[in-house]
Formats: sequence, structure tokens, C-alpha cells
Amino acid sequence: GAVLALDPRTGYIKAMVGGRNYEESQLNRALVEVRQPGSAFKPFVYAVAINQGLTSNAIILDEPINIAGYAPQNYDKKYLGPITLKKALRWSVNVAAVKLGQQVGISKVIDLARNMGITTLVEQDDNLATALGGLTQGVNLFELTTAYTAFANGGIISKPVAVLKVLDENDQLLEEVHIVQQSVLGAD
Repeated sequence: GAVLALDPRTGYIKAMVGGRNYEESQLNRALVEVRQPGSAFKPFVYAVAINQGLTSNAIILDEPINIAGYAPQNYDKKYLGPITLKKALRWSVNVAAVKLGQQVGISKVIDLARNMGITTLVEQDDNLATALGGLTQGVNLFELTTAYTAFANGGIISKPVAVLKVLDENDQLLEEVHIVQQSVLGAD
């Protein structure tokens, strides 16, 4: 396991744990391990929808679907019928995410995720399973957490900062890091 806690307003790394025991493994899983994000990828789909002008109260129909042989199901195998995008995201409704992904275009979702710093996406991810976080390679925690700063910071990504400044033995400033931010969420 790994943990990465960032202040979304500044990018300051508040906590990073790359594994349970550094003596056993020097691999920092927060930085280098790539895993399937699953439902943690759904907000990218909804962000594209909002960028395209849909509102959080827009209705999507949660019902059984089959798109060219791809028939995703909800976790509980139940369907909610008409549901707002806000509730579909909050309740992590799989079918709604896939239908929305098809509606907004998975390539647009991939473009947004890349723009938000996800570097592990590949050409094979241009499919509807991506709406559910079923990626070819997956993502690493560092990039996913960094991308999420935009969701908590008004659409602005804050690049992670580990060291604020370096002083010499006389407390003279040798180097200082400045906050780096980029607007990534907004209208197309």
C-alpha cells in the first residue's frame, strides 16, 4: 500500500508513505507502482461532461445496456432508472459512467486525464471500460492524487512540492520552491 496526502491549494505534500517497511523494500509505491484506478477514474468522465455544458442535475438513465458486446453492470446488479449526474457519481453507478463516457467521448476523457497529468494512458485505453477505470496499464498514486487537486481547487492543479526551501548553515536561502499551478478544468 501507499499514501499520498497533498494540500490541493498549494501542492504541499503533507504525507507520503511509499510502503510499510523501507528496509524490506526501497520501492516508493506512491511514485512508481501502477495500479488500476477503478472508480477513482470516473470523475474524469464527469468533468468532461461538465466542461461540455452538462450540469450536475442533468439526468442519465441507469438501465441495462449492451454496446457492441460490452455490457457493464452496476456493482449490486441493480438499476436506478433516471438519476442525476451528481448522484450517479456520488453512488459510483457503473452503467451511468459508461453511458456518459460514450456520450461525451472517451477520447475526450483520455485527453482531459492526460492534461491533468496522467501519463500512463495508452492508445488501447480508447474504449468504454476506461470510464470505469479499466485501463491497459493503470495509474500511479502520485499522478492520480495530483490530478485530484483540481477537483478540490476550483479546476486548478497544484503541482506537488516536497521541499519548500533550502538554507545553508547560516540560514541563508540557497533555493526556494514556488507553487506551480495550472488551470485544467473549464469549458471546452
